[in-house]
Amino acid sequence: MEMATKPPVVTPLSVNASAEARKIFEAYQQNPTPDTFNLLLLGHSGCGKTSLLSTAKKPVLIDSFDPGGTKAEMLQPLIEKGDVLVRTFEDDDLLSSDPQKGALVRWRDAYNASLNAKLFDQVGTYVIDSASTFVDCLSSQILRKEGRMIPDMTAASSDKLHGLRRQDYDTFYRMFRNFLGKWLALPCDFILTGHVSKDVNEVTGALVKRFLVIGQSAEKVPPLFDEVWFLDVVGEKQERKLITSFDSRKFEGKSRRAGTKFDPKGEPADLKHMLKLMGLPTDDKPSLMV
Repeated sequence: MEMATKPPVVTPLSVNASAEARKIFEAYQQNPTPDTFNLLLLGHSGCGKTSLLSTAKKPVLIDSFDPGGTKAEMLQPLIEKGDVLVRTFEDDDLLSSDPQKGALVRWRDAYNASLNAKLFDQVGTYVIDSASTFVDCLSSQILRKEGRMIPDMTAASSDKLHGLRRQDYDTFYRMFRNFLGKWLALPCDFILTGHVSKDVNEVTGALVKRFLVIGQSAEKVPPLFDEVWFLDVVGEKQERKLITSFDSRKFEGKSRRAGTKFDPKGEPADLKHMLKLMGLPTDDKPSLMV
């Protein structure tokens, strides 16, 4: 004999609950950055990640930590016009022990000056190029503050190469995570470029391409982004394609905004094309060169 199920108890909606729900709804609707776009752009060295930035919403502001990274041919006319603005932090002495002279200190001062000037309200896209070299500067700065920047850090072991002890990894991640939170909240599009390493997926056993960065950041950083894409050169014509899913090229990519709108075999290497597919604004902001 089946037991009769009791009907669910319906609690009348209180005035306080309704008011709180309305407050949450209106706060979400007033979110100042619903149409901004953030991307972790990954690829092998020399695949054209920096050149791809020429297709981003302009003006583009690049904070470059990669030596010679902004010499890409496609960027030069845009740099000359002022459509792409470049600040270089490529000359960090990774073994310097002075905590006031690192590239990270100079970058932080420049970044804060841009915040105070509300520059990011006028910029179409902000770029950190790249995560790999930014991380080197961040790691060195941690060591400078700890007084552990010594010449033998160029030794062969991985820990000594980065100058970090195991207990430093949590400090490193929290600092990197703090910067990421600020970048992702900017009122403009944000792109972080990075390199990849080959690793084994723990679930499928497949060899996959993943974000190359030290410590737990390799696992914890990609989920913070709406988009994680891999730039690759494919086919006989050696076309550059943006790979956005895991199945297409054994790459653990994703897209929160596009759903199934992207071709799993890859999309043309054009950021405005991708923005259009996602239904996001593609218009440049006015030039800052006035």
